[in-house]
Amino acid sequence: MRYLAGLFGLFLLAAGPSVSAQPTAFRFVHISGRPVGNSTSAKALEGLLTSLGKMTSPPRFVVNTGSVTARGSNEEFAAYLEVVRAAGIPFHQAPGSSDVRGPASGKRNFTEAFKQRYHSFNEGGCHFVVLDSTVAHREEGHLDKPQLKWLANDLKKQRDGAPIFVFLHHAVGQRSVEVDNSDDLMRILAPYHVVAMFVGGESSEVQWKANGIACFSDPRIWRGGYHLVDVGTDEIVVYRVRTDSDASQPQKLATLAREAPLARKIASLWDDPEIPLLERRRILAELRVGDKGAHDERVKAEYAVDDDSFKVMERDTRDRESVSFIAQFRTEGMQFGTHELRLRFTAPDGEVFMRSESFRVERVSGSPKRLWDELVEVGDSIQGSPTLDGNTVYVGAVDGRVYAFAADSGKRRWAAAIGAPIIGSCVVSGGLVFVGSHDGMLYAISASSGAVRWKFDCGEAVSATPAVLGDIVCIGVTGKIIGINTATGKRAWVTEVAGSFVSQVTVAGGAFILGGTDTLYCVDAITGAIKWRSTMEHVVDGNGSVFYTSLAESSPAVSGDRVYVCSSEGVLICLSASTGKRVWARSAPDSAGRIGSSSPVVNDGKVFVSGSDGKGQGELYGFDAATGLPLWRCATGTDSSNASPVVSDGMLALSSRDSTLSWVDSQSGKLIAQYRVENAFSFSTPAFAGRTAYLPAMNGTLTAVRLP
Repeated sequence: MRYLAGLFGLFLLAAGPSVSAQPTAFRFVHISGRPVGNSTSAKALEGLLTSLGKMTSPPRFVVNTGSVTARGSNEEFAAYLEVVRAAGIPFHQAPGSSDVRGPASGKRNFTEAFKQRYHSFNEGGCHFVVLDSTVAHREEGHLDKPQLKWLANDLKKQRDGAPIFVFLHHAVGQRSVEVDNSDDLMRILAPYHVVAMFVGGESSEVQWKANGIACFSDPRIWRGGYHLVDVGTDEIVVYRVRTDSDASQPQKLATLAREAPLARKIASLWDDPEIPLLERRRILAELRVGDKGAHDERVKAEYAVDDDSFKVMERDTRDRESVSFIAQFRTEGMQFGTHELRLRFTAPDGEVFMRSESFRVERVSGSPKRLWDELVEVGDSIQGSPTLDGNTVYVGAVDGRVYAFAADSGKRRWAAAIGAPIIGSCVVSGGLVFVGSHDGMLYAISASSGAVRWKFDCGEAVSATPAVLGDIVCIGVTGKIIGINTATGKRAWVTEVAGSFVSQVTVAGGAFILGGTDTLYCVDAITGAIKWRSTMEHVVDGNGSVFYTSLAESSPAVSGDRVYVCSSEGVLICLSASTGKRVWARSAPDSAGRIGSSSPVVNDGKVFVSGSDGKGQGELYGFDAATGLPLWRCATGTDSSNASPVVSDGMLALSSRDSTLSWVDSQSGKLIAQYRVENAFSFSTPAFAGRTAYLPAMNGTLTAVRLP
């Protein structure tokens, strides 16, 4: 494939400086779970440490791929450290979903406890990499940009052919996507001798291969068992040890070679320009062995678009140097927006290798189109929602910066460096941008210049989104609600409460309303006094069913004297804004459906909320705001069950986990159009004005899409 060799060479990562180490034999243990805070898991951890101490040949170290705690509190992390330090064996931890999903400070608490979120170390001539795949307040996985950059540099320093082991909480290399940018991870790992990957949680498989890498996960590992790995000078043996049954003898799972084979991976490129208006796309690909293309006629190549079935790729007869392939497919009839082309190569020995490429589909007329000519990208993931004020879009990112972009062109106006991750959204009022950060500060930033006017120490990590009423900006953090003077940044009042806050504060009359764990609070804007609180532990819906609920993820919506909020158990609740008394509660109009834990929106006497049809497909519901009676339902066909709609010009805009924007007529519930923004997760609510929606994604992009 000589005519493409130069281009394919761009996909190869050169090995960096070698780190020499004499290969020695040793063993280590992999566990997952056993979170402190859960009595059963804590006992399993103590039992494990006892059994490890009785081994005639004890392990050199233990790696825990999470979760370490049940709720991510400082007390739990301290208790975990106390237990493992007493064991006398080095422990390495990767954060898990339970460590970061609960309190706003979960990820910060993990970092403070273990001094790092991800790291690497060497042992016996091998290299070990422990990664952080968690997303604050989410179950899904994502690897942030700085971490991937660190990983690429870390691997370049290793000795050529050194065995490498990778540990993370979420599974990769399976069709069910747990980590949205796992393809980025696999491309970084491809040139190296990655012997095995160990993951936590409960993946769909217990043992599989991802691009030649042996992967291991097992629900029993979480419940008390563990993986025992004997690293010899010639081979590596992985065992499963059961502690939840009488099967006391280790079960051999795999024998892996310590010596590095030639690295194999797929190299690919588009054989046509990246123009979304093309009606036909063409991709070239080959399986590379080392730095050369495969010459074996038995190599099998297939391709698939999105979730379609795989089709056989044709041999590229132009290539006389290696066995390469070509695929051509038409784009008419495809949903507008970004798509994923999946390549699957099977080597002669049966090993399967995967690679993904993105492409975009639009039409000259009659379709949604990207508004901005150039890609707008920030330094790291965007988890919060964009805020549109005039002709400026404001967004905070996990890289610790607040960005301002021109809404019509996407041109960056300014970026304000705060330095700690921003999870919530910005609020613009009186020429200032208010935003919280995981450093525990609430910031006031000049909307025109990006200069920081003041910052207030909230004492806890801030994930929630504030609200402004008069000269008070209100924010909720773990254990308290705080009112701050907008001009001076001085505390006006603080009210101690139970629970934590990650949703947006809402204004109702002369009060702030905000949802914390299990409780909806209404506090006076001037004094901070609690006017009422509504505990939602037992909510009866229209069918008489009783639900437990948490309001922390659902921002309340206010219209007149009514407050609307969604429970985590599928109930839309209407309360009086003046008294907090419940007016009505409704579940999904279809008995198989379910209302999501999203934020409702109220407009023109209707309340809109997203949900699911019970089969994993998203739906948008319209209810009568006064009575709660269902008006219509719209199937979106996307995972939008926990997404929050927004309204403009008689239309609703709704995003989904896979970054698909859906536009729905607010009167009839008819689906107007859809557009997939990126091949990445999005947990944001779009900003929507006129016929243009603005949506960020976890890959750090912000996209403006305009309806025709």
